[in-house]
Amino acid sequence: MAQANMSALYFFEPLPVSALYLTGKDALPLLQRLSTNDLLYHGEGKVKATLFLNAQGRVLERALVRSAGEDVTLFLPAGREQHLAPYLQKNIFFRDEVSIARSEEWLQLEIHGSEFAALLHEWHERFSALTIVPYSNGKECSWSLFCTRDIVEDVVRAMEDSPLNVSTGNPAMREYFRVKQGIPAIGHELSTEYIPLELGLWEEVSFTKGCYVGQEIIARMESRRQLARILVTLELEDSVPIESPLYFADRRIGKITSIARSPEGNYVALAVIRREYAIPGAKLNLPQQKVTAVVQSIAGQPPDWVIP
Repeated sequence: MAQANMSALYFFEPLPVSALYLTGKDALPLLQRLSTNDLLYHGEGKVKATLFLNAQGRVLERALVRSAGEDVTLFLPAGREQHLAPYLQKNIFFRDEVSIARSEEWLQLEIHGSEFAALLHEWHERFSALTIVPYSNGKECSWSLFCTRDIVEDVVRAMEDSPLNVSTGNPAMREYFRVKQGIPAIGHELSTEYIPLELGLWEEVSFTKGCYVGQEIIARMESRRQLARILVTLELEDSVPIESPLYFADRRIGKITSIARSPEGNYVALAVIRREYAIPGAKLNLPQQKVTAVVQSIAGQPPDWVIP
């Protein structure tokens, strides 16, 4: 089965991204009591991912949070602000000093390849409005670059003028990298069907801060070490529909949640399966399509007790 060259350098064209601006002294405390990560002490100008859950601990939204004093910016996939903004608004207390505004002035670029690391500091110093965020599960070298529309051409030109031999990736390649790296996405894995721990998002959940919506469920599963299913990456012999059930022998153990094809023609997928079968090299079946899938890795960086 052919493999795409994951060590090559790729640049992906800018995509629209939504942003919410929160201002006021209670902006960060609002996010702190509603979302999973500890946002109060992550450093001014730094970016941290956090999740908004329902009362059952299932995923509603994921946002990247950047703070500067009392001003907070939330980066979201395009269109998702229409879901998160009303949710935040209805949870603002009477005396809270928080205002929320929406912005469509931001774009998101993606780059992949370890050689980009040497340029990131230079680009950050050159473009004060550029926000750089690692985009991976810790196993690859990818970054998302968030920039305003007025500087995007300059950022792209800086990439093109660099001495690196960079290939421009298309949307199919962008999706291939996401799936290959085990990154969950809205519309696929990030939904009210799953809790964050099942999706490998351990670094986006704090187990030491105070209460937040859905915290009781998450804390119980972690403290009791009860995690029945987890997200894994797979390699497949052929394409199959999303939602296709996966079997081990005659037992149904999960389903496909994302699938992508590399330029070389091989297929990779994300699937949520029962934890005891998440063993690299394990062969799973999709009997309806007569296709075999092989487990590659567990998504994210879970604690040792999760690994079967």
